[in-house]
Amino acid sequence: PGSSFFPVASRTFEVRANYARPADDTPGVAVGMTYRHREGTVGPSGVGSDGAFILSAPDGDLSAASSVRVSSRAELEGGVVARYLAGGYGIAPRLGARYDLGAKTTVFVRGLYRVAESSPTSGTVLPLVTSIDDSAEATSRRGFTVGLERRAGPDGSFRVEASDQRVNEAVRAFFEGDFLTDFDSVYLFEGNSARQYKVTATHRLSDTLSGNVALRYGRIDGSPAPESAK
Repeated sequence: PGSSFFPVASRTFEVRANYARPADDTPGVAVGMTYRHREGTVGPSGVGSDGAFILSAPDGDLSAASSVRVSSRAELEGGVVARYLAGGYGIAPRLGARYDLGAKTTVFVRGLYRVAESSPTSGTVLPLVTSIDDSAEATSRRGFTVGLERRAGPDGSFRVEASDQRVNEAVRAFFEGDFLTDFDSVYLFEGNSARQYKVTATHRLSDTLSGNVALRYGRIDGSPAPESAK
């Protein structure tokens, strides 16, 4: 009572870095890092019946994986995804596989499961704001993805994938192009399960310009965990 989940105003500073080397004759390597510093002015809450306070929640994601070719068509990948949020952390091993069917078509599967975690030490934090197209592996308790990708000549590709995610924290996922000016976004909370099916077609229009069309269907199940209401 008397509290507001939505911040009156907020801002996020985000830095990303990625490095990847494909698996050829030597093992492949993929490393990614994202650091965010989030601040928000939250409305009336427990600190006062008619006051507001500044809430800050630094967080970061780190992923590292190595891949190896086990045959001319098959490739295996293993790694770990780590998450830090307001003093709490989570660690999830990740496994994946790709298989070349021929005719420029590849099937892939990957999954992760969080095996170690601790709760944030600073209490309530703002929901993470992210694109719905960004990877949700770092914010998942478990996740599973399977799909097919086909290259249609040198300038086009077609991708179909299905994913299932058990959410582990509050997330606001917005659709590309929305820029948070409208209500074109989805809120997920700890305890929710998000299932998504996606079809994407990409075509290179010129040396410097490409376009893509995506069709997406999703469903959110499960009840938010009691801890997420604190």
